Amino acid sequence: MTEPTGRREQHKRVTRAALHEAAQRLFAERGYQQTTVRDIAEAAGVTERTFFRYFGAKEELVLASAGDWLGPVSAAIRARPDDEDAVTAVQRVVLATEALMRASNGPTLLSLYADRVPAEFVRADGPREMRMRLLVLETALAPAIRERLLRDGVPDDDLMIHVGGVGSDALEGIKTYLREKRPALLIIDTLIGFFHISDINDYSRVAAALEPILDLARETGTHIALVHHAKKGGAGPEGILGSTAIFGMVDTAILMKKARDGTRTVSSTQRYGVDLPETLLAFDPEIGRSDIGLRRDEHDEARVSSDILVLLQDAETPMTEPEIDNGVEGNTAVRRKALRSLVDEGRVVRIGGGVKGNPYRYQALSRAVPLTPPN
Repeated sequence: MTEPTGRREQHKRVTRAALHEAAQRLFAERGYQQTTVRDIAEAAGVTERTFFRYFGAKEELVLASAGDWLGPVSAAIRARPDDEDAVTAVQRVVLATEALMRASNGPTLLSLYADRVPAEFVRADGPREMRMRLLVLETALAPAIRERLLRDGVPDDDLMIHVGGVGSDALEGIKTYLREKRPALLIIDTLIGFFHISDINDYSRVAAALEPILDLARETGTHIALVHHAKKGGAGPEGILGSTAIFGMVDTAILMKKARDGTRTVSSTQRYGVDLPETLLAFDPEIGRSDIGLRRDEHDEARVSSDILVLLQDAETPMTEPEIDNGVEGNTAVRRKALRSLVDEGRVVRIGGGVKGNPYRYQALSRAVPLTPPN
């Protein structure tokens, strides 16, 4: 029995190593996104079915080699200058590491979060191997991050971070902590990962799962933020993934989304107070930090105003509104508002009567010359 068993284990090790080697080679040659599970299996001389006996998803092959980076990343976080706050230090190290991984044409850790929803891999019924590797990854960096926070003067007892699996006693542990410490804020990331709701679309199950944590918020006065995901293409509270009970049981829904032009926005729908209008998040690529920017309508008007000015400055003769509409992309109402604002600000000159046969015509002030109205 021992010899056949030994041969089987040896065969498994060889197959796993072949899959890993084939994946890393193809990632380097073709790029991570262009490499499929079928490609990896064929390169290793096995079937796709065999691949899934060893790995739950292509992403596991990224995490399988992530351990090589954990030590250097932790050391780099600790070595960042003291005049950098902890958040900036971590952001710069992660982005620098990401650049090194990308330069090698291999897969990167951030690609897991940028290209697919993390909850897909860490949900209760997801691949255990994937969930455990993600937990190992995050847990390994926690000591270095904690050290940086302490160096910033953050009291050790003011910030508690739990990284790990969620057991059956997790809620009781949170209850005990909140009743003793009375923190201002508790963040649960993610709602699905913590509550293990079997059917996120079932109103009664969602309500039953959330009620204890909401009762705890009322009892302790702690604000509780539940991180959750939106439906693909969803908008507003109706776009929240799952049952309407999720939105129905909270005081505020903070909604983040990515627009077609690549900008990201944040807005809120609130039971009390004034809603936050859709507002741009201004991203600093150097440190990877986002700050609140212009409202969406202000941003759109500013962009259209700039496009109108460029168009009028390049035009040899004054232009009518239909001509401007053809030359500038965007919502018609936004173009009209932007054009009126440019006239009011004195940056654009308007002539004409605004009637048939004598329409309004516009010219940028920098190109304006005495104009003779048409007969």
